[in-house]
Amino acid sequence: MMNLISALLLLVPSFVFSQSLPRQPLEAGHPSSAVYDFQLKKESYEQDGRKVDVYLPLSKTRETSSFPVVVFGHGQAIDVSGYDLTFQHLAKKGVAVVHPMYDKGFFDQNWRRMADDFNALTLSALKKYPQMNPRQLIFAGHSKGGYVALMAAGAPSHLTLDFIAQSLVLFAPAGYDAEYLKSINPLVPVTLVSSDNDKIIKGNILNEIESGLSTKYKQWIEVTSYAGLKADHFHPLSKSFFFGGKDGISSFHYFATWKFLVAASLDVQSNSPLNNAYIYGADALSTGVEGLQHKLIKKSW
Repeated sequence: MMNLISALLLLVPSFVFSQSLPRQPLEAGHPSSAVYDFQLKKESYEQDGRKVDVYLPLSKTRETSSFPVVVFGHGQAIDVSGYDLTFQHLAKKGVAVVHPMYDKGFFDQNWRRMADDFNALTLSALKKYPQMNPRQLIFAGHSKGGYVALMAAGAPSHLTLDFIAQSLVLFAPAGYDAEYLKSINPLVPVTLVSSDNDKIIKGNILNEIESGLSTKYKQWIEVTSYAGLKADHFHPLSKSFFFGGKDGISSFHYFATWKFLVAASLDVQSNSPLNNAYIYGADALSTGVEGLQHKLIKKSW
């Protein structure tokens, strides 16, 4: 009996290690590492009665720079605080962030007006902050915000503005507009991100979006749960709300949300489409755990 107990005790450290969550990547070139070349400045302003939050990279050498821009749509009843740690990370990696409050409240379902407001508030930020590069623009969003960002990219108002989204990265988009879906620039890559324990947005919605997109480059990645950490609908959040989410950052930020957003921004900035492996290659599927990968459900390129 003692030999059996001793043998079991010897197995405990390896078992615990195999179940532990991966830490933040250390490699300087990894999109989620804590190696930062920039400081950040947060500002807020109002445009037409709507709040716009802006996260700007600040060069440590004080040189004037031009930065790629992520315009991020918030989820239902989630304000900027739900994504604050993500936006801070992006800015310190050299990516400007615009967070527009595109809706008029919890019950706002005027989707086409929200898409127009998303575009109008983006334009106001680009005019207000010349360090934001309008030619290096990524539309992104979570849940309701993913729906609106997707629509904004195909809205007539997007086609009349002096910029165009160069990439879309959408986390569990809550819906779509079939007409606007077909109007998105066919050369703009679209990344759809779902999660394997999402009980709110079902896979059929993403399947319909993926099937309806007429873009040449599109992919759908399913984020995989870790042992003891479920990839639910709220995994992109860094703050808990009464309906879900967790306080702080996790492996889902290191190996999904942060990785995909920074990588898409670097790809657009380098003007070499579909060249960044952390979103368009094998590294996009890495979870940081050997033998465990995210699932690439569909890819068309």
